[in-house]
Amino acid sequence: MSGLKPFRQIPRDLVEWTRWMRGQEIPDGDNYALVDHTHTAADSDYTFTAPTSLTKDSSGTGTGSITDIQTLNDGNEYNLAENTGGAPNLRLRLNFTGIATIRGLVVKAYYVGTHDVNLELYNYSTAGYDLFTNMVDSNYYNYRTILIPDGSNYTDGTNAVMRFEHPATPGLGTHDLYVEYAALLG
Repeated sequence: MSGLKPFRQIPRDLVEWTRWMRGQEIPDGDNYALVDHTHTAADSDYTFTAPTSLTKDSSGTGTGSITDIQTLNDGNEYNLAENTGGAPNLRLRLNFTGIATIRGLVVKAYYVGTHDVNLELYNYSTAGYDLFTNMVDSNYYNYRTILIPDGSNYTDGTNAVMRFEHPATPGLGTHDLYVEYAALLG
C-alpha cells in the first residue's frame, strides 16, 4: 500500500466524505483518519443546493416543513408516516429550482419500517423516475452521497425533483421516514 494506512472510520461530514471518495487523504497524526473539525460547503468544489419546496403525495401524516431539511445537522427533520389506506404508501417529492447541472445527490435520512424506501431522481428525458438507492429499516441517520457522471437527464435546465417512495403495499402507520438533510450537488 506504499506506506498509506487505511481509514479507521469513515468521514462524518459531506466535505470529508467527498474528499474520502476522491481518495484524498484526511490526516490525523500518522493515520489517515478523521480529524475533528468543521467543514462548510465552501470547502468543496461542489455546490450544495437544498430543495425549495416539498410535496407529500400520500395521505400519510407529515410533520415539519421544507426548512427542516435545508440545513445539515441543525437538529430539525421532516417526518412522513406511511399511509395505511393504499398506494402510494409513502411518497415525498423534494423540488429544486435554479439547477443547471447535477453532479450528485446527498441525503441524511432514515426509515423505520420493514420495507424498502426508494431514493429516486426525476428523468426529464423519459418522463419517469430513476432509482439510485434504497433505504431499509434503521433507527439512525444514514448519509447517502451519490455521484452522477452525467446528470443532464435529471434537470430541465432549471428544475429537478428528488423523490422518496415506498412502492410496496400495504403500508403500516408505525413505519416512518425521517429526512434531516437533502441537497443536489452541482
